[in-house]
Amino acid sequence: MIRGIWAVCERELRSAWRQPIAWVVLAIYLFAHGLFFVQLVEEYSALSFQMLTSGRSLPDFTLVDRVCRSLLVGDTLLFILLLPALTMRQISEESRSGTLDLLMSYPLSEAQIILGKFFASGFVVWVMVCLGTAEVMALGLVGHLEVDVVWLGASGLFLYGLSVLALGLVFSAWSENQILAFAATLLAQLLLLLIGFWGIRVDPPFDAVLRYLNFTGHVGHFSYGVLRASSVFFFVGLIVFYLYCASALLARRRWHEES
Repeated sequence: MIRGIWAVCERELRSAWRQPIAWVVLAIYLFAHGLFFVQLVEEYSALSFQMLTSGRSLPDFTLVDRVCRSLLVGDTLLFILLLPALTMRQISEESRSGTLDLLMSYPLSEAQIILGKFFASGFVVWVMVCLGTAEVMALGLVGHLEVDVVWLGASGLFLYGLSVLALGLVFSAWSENQILAFAATLLAQLLLLLIGFWGIRVDPPFDAVLRYLNFTGHVGHFSYGVLRASSVFFFVGLIVFYLYCASALLARRRWHEES
């Protein structure tokens, strides 16, 4: 089981770094992340100077409150836009080119194929989160930084990124058109984002249900240094459910081709 997953993962990693898509996603993320980071730091520096000259103070005026949490919100939106590009080709393109039939002819189960592809794209997201977090950690050289809160926020962002990848695999297994798989994943994430906004406006008991489905709220818990079991279970549950759906769609495709 593990050997088969590792074989698929290794194959996907080699393919991802040979093709431009992983490099393009990584470059766009680091560029946008860096721009937002510089803007937030400049605003923090300007407010610090104003407070120093005026003698007044602002509540919750720390690097984590003013820079890190806002940056985490920006990174979440970037993941919505960028991560579907990592998964849109993993099954759709292989199905169109015919290499998926060759892969499925090996003694591999649908779950092994899906998990191998998921772990490969998850490694790319792990690199993105680590590089972005390293940039934030540099703030500790110029001011007080709550390192544990920063790393907990990064962990929440990584879990969210994995859930986007798992959802992307569902649509990649569903459609042979990688553009359609990208668009469907993006629209599904935007719909989940809207559900969170609706949770503020509806009446009980539906407001609690919609708020729980709001992934930005769960990422926000991590950014405040709060490790909630409900948030961890939310992301882990989504990942397992999406991966199961992707495996079922791949099994259905194999069944149709064999019949």
